[in-house]
This record gives sequence, C-alpha cells and structure tokens, in this order.
Amino acid sequence: AAPADAEALRSPRAAAVPGARTPRPRARPVTATLPRARMLVVDSNPRTRSLTCMHLRDLGVGDLHQAARAADVRLALEREAFDIVLCSMDVADGDAGWQDLFDELRRAGLLPHSTVLFILTAEATYAKVREAAEAALDGYLLRPYKVAALGDRLLQAWRRKHEMAPLLAALRDGRE
Repeated sequence: AAPADAEALRSPRAAAVPGARTPRPRARPVTATLPRARMLVVDSNPRTRSLTCMHLRDLGVGDLHQAARAADVRLALEREAFDIVLCSMDVADGDAGWQDLFDELRRAGLLPHSTVLFILTAEATYAKVREAAEAALDGYLLRPYKVAALGDRLLQAWRRKHEMAPLLAALRDGRE
C-alpha cells in the first residue's frame, strides 16, 4: 500500500472525501490559554454545580472553587481573588438578585472589573436575557450547552479581559 493508503487505514479522518466537511476539533484545554486561572463556580443546585465543575475539569481547568449561596460567594471573594466567576442566575439569597449581589461585591472591591463574570442559565425569557445584557456581563450561555461551547466562550471572555487590561487598570487606579 502507498504511504497515503497506510495513513487512511490508521485514521478514518485522513480518508475523508475531498471537499467534505471535517468534524470540528475539540476545544483546547482552557488552561492552555488560562494559565493558573482561579475559577469560582456558583450555583445553588449541588448537582448542577458538580456537573459544571466536571465539564470545566474536562476542559483542563484545575483550580476550581465552589459556592452555593450569596453568603458563600462573598466569603470566597473576601478570602481570595478569582480570575473567573462562573455563576447561575439563581444564586442570590432572599429578595436580592444575582445582579444586585455582584454590584454590591464590585462596590465593596471584592469583585474587580478584571475578573471575568460569566453566567450559565436555563432562563431564555426576554426579561432574563435583557437583564443579563444590561449587567454588561463578560459571557452568557444557555443550558443545555456543549462543553466545547463553554470552553470557547470562556476563552473569548478571558481574551477580551486581557486585551482590556490597561483600561481596567486605569479605572482601578482612578486615572483617565
């Protein structure tokens, strides 16, 4: 067999029909682009939170922390800084919503603008999508989602934050 034929026997993709669509490659591990990223996963549902963490580990993220309630989020952010906060929309306790929680944390200096704030939700109503858009989040993804899509969206949000780093530093330092 010719070398090209031998390659086709080893790899079914190599024998693809010319011009045919090739399958989309798997998402690169998030940690390949997010070195040593610290991530806080926030969801009041323990199963959903655990599944989200499993997906993130599949993407290569190793430094994961979890929180279930607004008080847990506040405590985690008081103890350490996170590069990414990945949150469900139903995290807040009592009457306050997630947006109020994160606004309060930003005012308190616990959630800097350099932190990626990303929402995962099953809420697809106009009101919820509008609320997320008005909050100027770094990312918003509807459940159910594909793990590769989550990885792609986190990478996009992370890259945008790094491109905006000089502007965010100026805002933090009070410069114009």
